[in-house]
Amino acid sequence: VRHTGMVTGVGRFTLHGIDAPHGEPRRTRFEWEETLTFPWWLGGPIGAFIGGKVVLRAIWQRNLKGLQRLVEAAG
Repeated sequence: VRHTGMVTGVGRFTLHGIDAPHGEPRRTRFEWEETLTFPWWLGGPIGAFIGGKVVLRAIWQRNLKGLQRLVEAAG
């Protein structure tokens, strides 16, 4: 993922197969990594810490829970 708006950066989604005990369905671990750069007028590195570590983390966690519900409903 490439972010090109006010906040720029890159992200990556990675899927890892997880071996399950015999007879159980295989599982997949989903990883979401982001590296963001905030402009000076949004606080630069301090804005990145506050916005990325606090505000955006809550948004991403909500998004991941929504993705989990979609995947499990389709399963």
